[in-house]
Amino acid sequence: TELSQLLAFFNNHYGSWDSWLYLDPDYNTVTDLQIGTGNGIATQFQLLRSIGGNLEPIYAVSGTPVFKVNGSAVTGTVGANGVVTLAVAPADASVVSWSGQYYQRCRFADDYVNPSKFLKDLHDLRQLRFITVKP
Repeated sequence: TELSQLLAFFNNHYGSWDSWLYLDPDYNTVTDLQIGTGNGIATQFQLLRSIGGNLEPIYAVSGTPVFKVNGSAVTGTVGANGVVTLAVAPADASVVSWSGQYYQRCRFADDYVNPSKFLKDLHDLRQLRFITVKP
């Protein structure tokens, strides 16, 4: 049953052609990460994550993120490609941050799978690689 589900998922995404959202069990949460500085005009900011001190854009969130300006919660919505739009433009020099969970867009690295049958109803699939995708 597990192999059938895995092969169906693989086939539904046409191997490496189509992508999906993956909630990595180790890297999926941001807490009060600065995503910008207010200037009194801009209301849109790209969601980010920090990996090893490097900032990377986040394109899809899981659940309801929390947005803050200078530590106080504010209202915002996440749009296409992880761009958040705040209801009110943050004041000049204010710190814009976010907390929440995020997905990584992934796709299979190969266009084929090679399961082998070693006993009745028992199969082995030694490797099925997938990679992250950047828009």
